[in-house]
Amino acid sequence: MYKFMRVIFIVVSCFAMNNSFAFSETNTKISITKIDKSVFSGNNFEGSADAEVKACNKWKLTPAAIKKIYQLSEVCETSNSGQFCRSVPPDFNWMPCDIDGELIDDGVAWHFSINAAGMSVWRNEQQEITKG
Repeated sequence: MYKFMRVIFIVVSCFAMNNSFAFSETNTKISITKIDKSVFSGNNFEGSADAEVKACNKWKLTPAAIKKIYQLSEVCETSNSGQFCRSVPPDFNWMPCDIDGELIDDGVAWHFSINAAGMSVWRNEQQEITKG
């Protein structure tokens, strides 16, 4: 449970910082059209999920935070052993808590699923991209 809470704090803190890591050209035509509530998808193992469910239910992302995640996350590389994101350590790449939603970037609609551990999946009609 401590690991779960620590990771959520780190992820949220990273996106609340100043935009000092932003690309020089950011797209101002990004519009967040939908943000769902966070959803816990884990199993109850030895009663530890109660605190995780509560932490997940409290986790929220603002439209500004989602824009930063979309703009600053790196696209994960795919190899024979799976996907690899240099920015996300392997031990912290997934947690049982996600926020889904939709955004429009320069006229293209994207559905997103952002995981509490920092991974995200972005889908449109033509492609699916995993970022970390």
